[in-house]
Amino acid sequence: MKEKIAIFFGANYPSEGLAGVARIQDMFKYITKYEKHLISPRKGKLLNDKFFERIYIVGQHRSGLSVRSILHNTHFVIRAIHSFLRNNKKSKYKVIYAASPPFFSVLAAVICGKLTKTPVIADVRDPWATGLVLQGFTSKSLVCKIASILERFGYNSTTRIIVVTNELGKILERGYGVPKEKITVIPNAADIEVFKPRQLRSRMITGLPEKSIVLMYQGSFAVYHNISGLVKVFFEYLERSGREDVFLVLVGKKSRVESESVMEKYAPLRHHLILVGEVPREEVPYYISAAHIGIVPIKRSIYSQYAIPLKLYEYAACGKPILLFGGTQESENLIKKHEIGAISTGNVKTFQTAVETLLKRYEIFSENAIKMSKEINRENSAKSLEGIIDELVK
Repeated sequence: MKEKIAIFFGANYPSEGLAGVARIQDMFKYITKYEKHLISPRKGKLLNDKFFERIYIVGQHRSGLSVRSILHNTHFVIRAIHSFLRNNKKSKYKVIYAASPPFFSVLAAVICGKLTKTPVIADVRDPWATGLVLQGFTSKSLVCKIASILERFGYNSTTRIIVVTNELGKILERGYGVPKEKITVIPNAADIEVFKPRQLRSRMITGLPEKSIVLMYQGSFAVYHNISGLVKVFFEYLERSGREDVFLVLVGKKSRVESESVMEKYAPLRHHLILVGEVPREEVPYYISAAHIGIVPIKRSIYSQYAIPLKLYEYAACGKPILLFGGTQESENLIKKHEIGAISTGNVKTFQTAVETLLKRYEIFSENAIKMSKEINRENSAKSLEGIIDELVK
């Protein structure tokens, strides 16, 4: 009989927190020696799931910091603890794993760990307080201070912590007092069984001429992605270069450009911007494969320099050169180390240089991207996580 592990996930599974959903699904798909029980909020029932043997739905997650959101998330923590304690009587969980963000899953997990003396692994992609700053709160605000206090308690109450980059590990050491020996880096990565070069299905992208150069962003459209800034620089690039064969394709939920002034100013070039909208996850590799260049847009901020967006790995696994627009230090380091792309600081001059470089050396960047993905991928990440679980089970 397999030993059992409990997995706490704080967003509505599987429809929200998509980067977190992809991480736990992809990694636990490859971990088969343990029976995996997921404890997660969700809107409505979930009839079946191929990644986890059992799923316990406990309330609903609500993003934001309204009174209603706080009540929803507090309700999740209470119900998650109750669900774990009730099921632990029979399942005798050997390890608790909690994915963050949202941070509330870690809070519930460490309380359960303390009550039952079960080891807890926290998999941290972003600190909660940092996320609040990127959403517009000041680092000295009461909200951020409370978040930091809860995080310090949560992270230091775990047995082990997984982080996605070296710099994030240093942040947890310096900012939260987490011992270095407790931290292990398991990078974000793509599942190369899913993300790999594909043949574009006919008529998948309407309005795109046959012989065209495609720059693509596929993903979420959060404020820190600066999509309006990307579109503005793209139009400036078209004016500056005089190219008529280059198109920017945006694929994802709420794919729209917020700045009406940008769209009005560059109305004659509007047909070079194609908005696809949200597509099923299984279709994403086909869209990426239609591109010549994959764009990773992220605002430059001292609060996000530790991050490497998942999208970068997914583009690379599909053999696409990366154009980092804005960016983070860790992303720049990865791109330079593996020679998989170019960097634009956010102005038209560096954008044009990056595009021309990537198109000129497309084959080299593409080969390097595939090579990197054979080294950094979800299956290898899963092996690292499984090794940590094995240590704690012993």
